[in-house]
Amino acid sequence: MQPITGLPPKAFDTDVASAEQPTPFRHWRCLPALLIVAVFLAATPSAIHVIREEALVTQASDRLYYYNLAEMGGARVDFEDLRGLPSGGPPRAVLAYANLVVRAAATDQENPRRVALLADAQRDVAGLLASRPHWADAWAVASAIAMQRGQSQASVAMLERSYQNANFLRGAGAWRVITAFAYWGQLSDRARARAVDEAVWLARIDKRVRDDLFSLARQSRAYRQLLLRWREMRLRNDAD
Repeated sequence: MQPITGLPPKAFDTDVASAEQPTPFRHWRCLPALLIVAVFLAATPSAIHVIREEALVTQASDRLYYYNLAEMGGARVDFEDLRGLPSGGPPRAVLAYANLVVRAAATDQENPRRVALLADAQRDVAGLLASRPHWADAWAVASAIAMQRGQSQASVAMLERSYQNANFLRGAGAWRVITAFAYWGQLSDRARARAVDEAVWLARIDKRVRDDLFSLARQSRAYRQLLLRWREMRLRNDAD
């Protein structure tokens, strides 16, 4: 008998042939990766657009933040500080820019660009409110613009709308309260109650503004109502 030295050659030939035989499903394994690449390429323009819009919002918001710090430090801000900021863009950027215009208008009264910039900001915010009528922050900025333009009745009406759409605002809250104290006699009872609640809320979450709010309230007819509400909330918390 001949010794067995290996498997028949046909065994290897058959395996190799079956391995190299093409199948209709052979290249479908890469479809998931191709689909991911296709989705990425399709989404890239949208992603770039979102990134650009967020950059505009961040730019305007950062400038507004530094405005706040400057005002707290007693520095004067004016319209020259608006240079390099685009006035258009996504809604939040438009609103932040309008807010910056209001801040500058309050301190830069003699600037020849003041009237035109306030008019442009008022038009832009009106456009935002036309499509977002429940945006309380936008109503607050619109009220501030109207005040700077000497439109006191419109300013009061817009302040009322702001309180109607949000009881509390972290960013514009202090301005709303201060303005409510100034226009106290022209506000509805409902707006007065909300302004007092917002003042108490702000005073409790930020002790830095508490003394300022109470000092301003003493100069208006809001002081008695604010003091009573403040004591009521303190007693309620002590009871809890």
